[in-house]
Amino acid sequence: MDQWRTSLKQIAAADKAKDYDTVIKLGAATRDFYPDYVEDGNVYEFLANAYFAGNDKPAAVAELERYMKIGGRNPDTLNRLATQLTADGNRKEAAATLDRINYIYPMDNGTHSKLGVLWLDLKNAPGAIREFQAIVGHNPADPAQAHYDLARAYHLNHQDSLAKDELISSLEAAPGFRAAQKLLFELSGGENETPAAPLKKRE
Repeated sequence: MDQWRTSLKQIAAADKAKDYDTVIKLGAATRDFYPDYVEDGNVYEFLANAYFAGNDKPAAVAELERYMKIGGRNPDTLNRLATQLTADGNRKEAAATLDRINYIYPMDNGTHSKLGVLWLDLKNAPGAIREFQAIVGHNPADPAQAHYDLARAYHLNHQDSLAKDELISSLEAAPGFRAAQKLLFELSGGENETPAAPLKKRE
């Protein structure tokens, strides 16, 4: 353990000095000596920083995924992973990462919004409804957008009467919101209501 602590200090100093070659040289062996260490100043984050600095994004993602799987709980670090996964087109993996953040810190509207958008893209209506409901119920900074996003999720789930209610709430907050006006106009052309799929509880 003394050797591990010494190596970890060397890695931290190298990271601070932006000596990323040293971080990579010492990182893997130090990480694997004590793989369960995911607290502040862990090797996973140092290695990811080094790989990102060298534009080796696959290696950085692999390191952050190891961090998450071993039990890492830093929301900023997990958000970094989700952002890169989204940029790489790995939307399902990004959604799973954001869902983990919600378990750790459920009051972050930004995470709920990112996950809700991903669920909309992936046509997961119940998931999108859950995330946007969380935003609407938690003092959103932009109520008009929050209600509009929830309306889109309800529409995807074939619950158009609920979608129209949310669009009206959106327009009450921002009467000139063109996207909400457009969707409300489209939905007012006819009902499209079928029994909704039950929302799945978190495992």
